[in-house]
Amino acid sequence: MTFKPLLTGIAVTGLTLGSLSLASVPAHALSIGSQIDAIWFGDASTNNFDFATFFLNSGPEPGFTFVTGKGDIPTGLQFATIKDIPSFSAFVPIDNFIYFGDGVNYNFSLSAITPTISGNSLSIALRGIFADGTPGVGTLTTQLDGEPVRSWSATVTAVPTPALLPGLLGLGIAALRRKDGEPTEENA
Repeated sequence: MTFKPLLTGIAVTGLTLGSLSLASVPAHALSIGSQIDAIWFGDASTNNFDFATFFLNSGPEPGFTFVTGKGDIPTGLQFATIKDIPSFSAFVPIDNFIYFGDGVNYNFSLSAITPTISGNSLSIALRGIFADGTPGVGTLTTQLDGEPVRSWSATVTAVPTPALLPGLLGLGIAALRRKDGEPTEENA
């Protein structure tokens, strides 16, 4: 029994679906792996995070952060605001969680968090979407050492959308076929 017709059908279907999904990606989408690295100070507890302003004040106003980027995000030092996470247990999505300004395609909105406390360390898994529609995941870490203001760092990276995965699967199958020496449509 040969699986060649089946694999060919899967590859063609994957490439077709991948092509259709690529048509719906924004024209100026961030490339996969583009990244925001942010640092500053804040006041963390076991159920919330209050990001400090430039002058290290806490309160209802958005906090401040120094940011560097990778990929499609500028690599030089930038400034951005970052909004507080008022409750881990009753989390509500936060638009423009990391905000660089109007019309910037790498503003990041936070849609889900998963906080983890280990000893006096707090790690928050972040999931959200950049302003251009590219999904992003990351981590924010700090210490819970009883001090009112402590340093924190965060990284958010652009990741592929589930809609792109069938196309990537099809490309992978085609590459495997070429590696195994099976004829492809080009050299059959």
